[in-house]
Amino acid sequence: MGADISIQALTKYIGGHSDVMMGSVTTTQAAFPALSRSTDTFGHTVSPDDAYLVLRGARSLPARLAQHERSALEVARWLQAQPQVLRVFHPALPEHPGHALWRRDFSGSNGLLSVEFVAGFDAERFVDALALFGIGASWVASRAWPRWWRRTARAATRRKG
Repeated sequence: MGADISIQALTKYIGGHSDVMMGSVTTTQAAFPALSRSTDTFGHTVSPDDAYLVLRGARSLPARLAQHERSALEVARWLQAQPQVLRVFHPALPEHPGHALWRRDFSGSNGLLSVEFVAGFDAERFVDALALFGIGASWVASRAWPRWWRRTARAATRRKG
């Protein structure tokens, strides 16, 4: 796609268990020598324990991503039905401006989405009312979900049962 260097977080989706912080850098052959020299100069290395934790997370990635996609789409569809929401942005939604490109290039999606509220909606009050998770090493761990979503999910499960 024309990039000489791609930097990616391995902490969130790849690691997935809130117990490692790591990233990766992928380069073209032409860009690699300079990057390699800088890692040697600065001593950037990965510990064996961190490498193990990322590899462990990679093994469970397909199952976790499938659940992330299901959960994100459930939340996105719920948000679309709310009168305070103007648009929900998630590439797997047919209404998303990049949906055709997503369908062409991908077989699944992740758990990230964004929302545009209607004019006049008090987004600050909305955010202040959430019981958000604290800052952590991973967004994808089960304990990272906002507590309001857990309460909603438990209530919905009770209604179904």
